[in-house]
Amino acid sequence: MLARSVVPPPFQGQRLQPVYGVLQSRVDIVCCGNYPLMTLSFATTTPANATVFFSVGTFIRPGQCCQGAFLELVSVDDGPPGGEQGLGCGGQTSQFTGTLIGVSCFGRLAFTPGTHSVTLVLFVGAGGPFVVEQGPSTAILIQFD
Repeated sequence: MLARSVVPPPFQGQRLQPVYGVLQSRVDIVCCGNYPLMTLSFATTTPANATVFFSVGTFIRPGQCCQGAFLELVSVDDGPPGGEQGLGCGGQTSQFTGTLIGVSCFGRLAFTPGTHSVTLVLFVGAGGPFVVEQGPSTAILIQFD
Protein backbone atom coordinates (compact mmCIF):
# COMPACT_ATOMS: atom_id res chain seq x y z
CA MET A 1 0.00 0.00 0.00
CA LEU A 2 1.51 3.27 -1.07
CA ALA A 3 -1.24 5.68 -0.04
CA ARG A 4 -3.93 5.64 2.61
CA SER A 5 -6.62 8.14 3.50
CA VAL A 6 -8.98 7.72 6.44
CA VAL A 7 -12.18 9.71 6.91
CA PRO A 8 -14.03 9.49 10.25
CA PRO A 9 -17.71 8.45 10.24
CA PRO A 10 -20.21 11.27 9.75
CA PHE A 11 -22.51 12.57 12.47
CA GLN A 12 -26.19 11.57 12.36
CA GLY A 13 -27.92 13.38 9.51
CA GLN A 14 -24.67 14.68 8.04
CA ARG A 15 -24.10 14.15 4.32
CA LEU A 16 -21.08 11.98 3.55
CA GLN A 17 -18.15 14.01 2.34
CA PRO A 18 -16.22 12.91 -0.77
CA VAL A 19 -13.16 10.72 -0.19
CA TYR A 20 -10.11 11.49 -2.35
CA GLY A 21 -6.56 10.22 -2.52
CA VAL A 22 -3.60 10.34 -4.89
CA LEU A 23 -0.68 7.99 -5.36
CA GLN A 24 2.17 9.20 -3.13
CA SER A 25 5.13 7.65 -4.97
CA ARG A 26 5.88 6.23 -8.41
CA VAL A 27 5.48 2.50 -8.98
CA ASP A 28 7.81 0.68 -11.36
CA ILE A 29 5.99 -1.96 -13.39
CA VAL A 30 8.15 -4.77 -14.70
CA CYS A 31 5.53 -7.01 -16.26
CA CYS A 32 2.50 -9.08 -15.71
CA GLY A 33 0.44 -9.38 -12.53
CA ASN A 34 -1.53 -7.35 -9.99
CA TYR A 35 -0.05 -4.15 -8.54
CA PRO A 36 -2.10 -2.66 -5.64
CA LEU A 37 -1.51 1.09 -5.97
CA MET A 38 -3.49 2.80 -3.21
CA THR A 39 -6.29 2.27 -0.67
CA LEU A 40 -8.89 4.69 0.68
CA SER A 41 -10.77 3.88 3.89
CA PHE A 42 -14.00 5.46 5.14
CA ALA A 43 -17.07 4.71 7.23
CA THR A 44 -20.80 5.05 6.63
CA THR A 45 -23.55 5.04 9.26
CA THR A 46 -26.34 4.36 6.75
CA PRO A 47 -26.48 2.59 3.38
CA ALA A 48 -24.80 4.80 0.76
CA ASN A 49 -24.53 4.85 -3.02
CA ALA A 50 -21.49 6.43 -4.61
CA THR A 51 -19.85 7.20 -7.92
CA VAL A 52 -16.20 6.13 -7.89
CA PHE A 53 -13.81 7.92 -10.25
CA PHE A 54 -10.37 6.37 -10.67
CA SER A 55 -7.43 7.09 -12.92
CA VAL A 56 -3.93 5.82 -13.64
CA GLY A 57 -1.14 7.81 -15.29
CA THR A 58 1.67 5.86 -16.97
CA PHE A 59 4.80 6.58 -18.95
CA ILE A 60 7.77 4.74 -20.42
CA ARG A 61 11.15 6.09 -19.37
CA PRO A 62 13.50 7.24 -22.15
CA GLY A 63 15.73 4.38 -23.25
CA GLN A 64 13.21 1.71 -22.22
CA CYS A 65 10.57 -0.10 -24.18
CA CYS A 66 7.82 -1.44 -24.62
CA GLN A 67 4.17 -0.48 -24.76
CA GLY A 68 2.05 -2.11 -22.03
CA ALA A 69 -1.59 -3.11 -21.73
CA PHE A 70 -3.39 -3.08 -18.40
CA LEU A 71 -6.68 -3.15 -16.52
CA GLU A 72 -7.52 -0.58 -13.85
CA LEU A 73 -9.46 -2.51 -11.22
CA VAL A 74 -11.17 -1.49 -7.99
CA SER A 75 -11.33 -3.89 -5.07
CA VAL A 76 -13.91 -3.23 -2.34
CA ASP A 77 -13.35 -4.41 1.24
CA ASP A 78 -10.44 -6.69 0.25
CA GLY A 79 -12.54 -8.51 -2.36
CA PRO A 80 -11.11 -9.63 -5.68
CA PRO A 81 -10.07 -6.73 -7.95
CA GLY A 82 -12.90 -5.99 -10.36
CA GLY A 83 -15.01 -8.66 -8.62
CA GLU A 84 -18.73 -8.70 -7.87
CA GLN A 85 -18.60 -5.46 -5.85
CA GLY A 86 -15.72 -3.96 -7.85
CA LEU A 87 -15.12 -1.93 -10.99
CA GLY A 88 -12.69 -2.01 -13.89
CA CYS A 89 -11.65 -0.70 -17.30
CA GLY A 90 -8.79 -1.22 -19.72
CA GLY A 91 -5.97 0.96 -20.98
CA GLN A 92 -2.50 1.03 -22.44
CA THR A 93 0.67 3.03 -22.13
CA SER A 94 1.98 5.35 -24.82
CA GLN A 95 3.93 3.88 -27.70
CA PHE A 96 6.52 6.60 -27.12
CA THR A 97 8.92 7.22 -24.24
CA GLY A 98 8.48 10.15 -21.88
CA THR A 99 4.78 10.70 -22.66
CA LEU A 100 2.33 10.66 -19.75
CA ILE A 101 -0.89 8.84 -20.63
CA GLY A 102 -3.85 9.03 -18.27
CA VAL A 103 -6.72 6.56 -18.32
CA SER A 104 -9.76 7.62 -16.28
CA CYS A 105 -12.78 5.50 -15.45
CA PHE A 106 -15.82 5.61 -13.22
CA GLY A 107 -18.61 3.40 -11.95
CA ARG A 108 -21.28 3.07 -9.28
CA LEU A 109 -21.00 1.19 -5.99
CA ALA A 110 -23.31 0.65 -3.01
CA PHE A 111 -22.02 0.50 0.58
CA THR A 112 -23.70 -0.92 3.66
CA PRO A 113 -23.28 0.82 7.05
CA GLY A 114 -19.79 0.22 8.45
CA THR A 115 -16.12 0.71 7.66
CA HIS A 116 -15.03 0.15 4.07
CA SER A 117 -11.90 0.18 1.93
CA VAL A 118 -11.51 0.80 -1.79
CA THR A 119 -8.23 -0.27 -3.41
CA LEU A 120 -7.01 0.72 -6.88
CA VAL A 121 -5.23 -2.25 -8.47
CA LEU A 122 -3.37 -2.28 -11.79
CA PHE A 123 -3.41 -5.64 -13.57
CA VAL A 124 -0.69 -5.74 -16.23
CA GLY A 125 -1.28 -8.32 -18.93
CA ALA A 126 1.55 -7.49 -21.30
CA GLY A 127 4.45 -5.15 -21.92
CA GLY A 128 6.73 -3.16 -19.74
CA PRO A 129 8.71 -1.92 -18.11
CA PHE A 130 6.81 1.31 -17.46
CA VAL A 131 6.05 3.64 -14.56
CA VAL A 132 2.79 4.52 -12.80
CA GLU A 133 3.08 8.23 -12.03
CA GLN A 134 2.48 9.70 -8.59
CA GLY A 135 0.19 12.65 -7.90
CA PRO A 136 -3.20 13.51 -9.35
CA SER A 137 -2.76 11.46 -12.54
CA THR A 138 -3.19 8.33 -10.36
CA ALA A 139 -6.08 8.89 -7.99
CA ILE A 140 -9.43 7.77 -6.58
CA LEU A 141 -12.44 10.01 -5.83
CA ILE A 142 -15.54 8.62 -4.12
CA GLN A 143 -18.54 10.94 -4.42
CA PHE A 144 -21.55 9.90 -2.32
CA ASP A 145 -25.14 10.60 -3.42
